Amino acid sequence: MQKRGQVAVFVVIGIVIVILAVLLFVGRKEYGIGVPNLRFLSDKLQPIEDNARNCVDLSVIKTFDTFAKQGGDLNPSRYVFHQSRKVKYLCYNIQDSDKCINMMPPLNLMLENLQSELNNDIKNCVSKDLTQNGFGYEVKVNGEPETKLNVVGNDLRVVVNYDVEVIKGENLQKLSKIEKSLDIPLVELYNTALDVVNSHASTGFFEQLFYMLDKKGKYVINVDKSPSLGNVGDIIYRINKKDSDFEFWFAVEGDNE
Repeated sequence: MQKRGQVAVFVVIGIVIVILAVLLFVGRKEYGIGVPNLRFLSDKLQPIEDNARNCVDLSVIKTFDTFAKQGGDLNPSRYVFHQSRKVKYLCYNIQDSDKCINMMPPLNLMLENLQSELNNDIKNCVSKDLTQNGFGYEVKVNGEPETKLNVVGNDLRVVVNYDVEVIKGENLQKLSKIEKSLDIPLVELYNTALDVVNSHASTGFFEQLFYMLDKKGKYVINVDKSPSLGNVGDIIYRINKKDSDFEFWFAVEGDNE
């Protein structure tokens, strides 16, 4: 009987230790008991930052791929289907002429539309559940994420300002700007595409091999002609910089009769 009583005491002590350990864990994690306030707030801010960064990564991959392979337009109104994509005509057909009308928009307008799409995607992606108040701390969100797309030399940079503060008493931790540099030579590919379109508009043709030789192989230009779902004489151009997988596609419109 004495041994059974001792075992029961040990069981009770074990249960008490487990309960205390759980309470200590919950207290540290949820209330910051025994944890410096700034470290506690930083731990609470981290999931919000991770979520926002993940949204930036997902949006950039999806949006840039669509943008680049649809002729720099996320919702083109005049296009040809090619490899299940809406490839925008950047030079419109002129009846009874080899020349075409240059319809290529300025690069800054393309980038404004791209920025707007990225901004909307990231706003819709970030989790509102992560910015709710918790036990022992307050989360303050001052507006929605704001996304800017900047040209830095020939490269691009996505900057997201998401004004989120995690507060406990007089202590505060604030989400820093989220920046993502992109190894995407969009400016160079735009200028190359502009050369192609200008040539079609002024002379009615583009000398692909001569151009690539003149640029010393810096750019690779692939040509697909008369796609099955397009007009007779449609030309699809796929341009990339040497040693880069990022491609810019666009179309020159052929005769629609």
